[in-house]
Amino acid sequence: MNGAELAQIILKEEGIGENHYEIKVGRSRVVYNKINSQIHLKTEVLEGTGLEHLLISAHEVSHLLNNETNFKTYHFFKIIKYMYGTALVFVGLNIVLYFFGLFSLSLTIFLNILLILITPIMVGLYKKDERDADKRAINYIQKYSNHKNDLATLMKEREANLILVLMMEY
Repeated sequence: MNGAELAQIILKEEGIGENHYEIKVGRSRVVYNKINSQIHLKTEVLEGTGLEHLLISAHEVSHLLNNETNFKTYHFFKIIKYMYGTALVFVGLNIVLYFFGLFSLSLTIFLNILLILITPIMVGLYKKDERDADKRAINYIQKYSNHKNDLATLMKEREANLILVLMMEY
């Protein structure tokens, strides 16, 4: 079984119709929406049959399933992510403009405080999403793959952030 086949098996088992998602070649990530989601995986992950390939494939599919089953949390995460990015740009711009005398110190302080308050929320949501995807992926590997022994060995070797580390390698 390769990464693409595992992804299709998982999605079929979870009741996600084939017209609801698309598996594409690209950087490993999920582009999610309620109508037609896209799971992007590198060619070596799609075609690979090794444990690493299957874990990455199952992990990305798990993100789609996390989003599907917890739509409100996903949208909240997206809103926080955009707020964070916007605040970061404004803080940087404001600091530069402050030194040219175009903005007040109070606005600069306010934007920095806003950024400081948003950061832990975003990091917490991100970590939860990654942990949930990791747990699902490991369960799918144990259920469908013949790499069960390899998975136990790999988990001992890599311990924390197993799949995130593997994704960085691919």
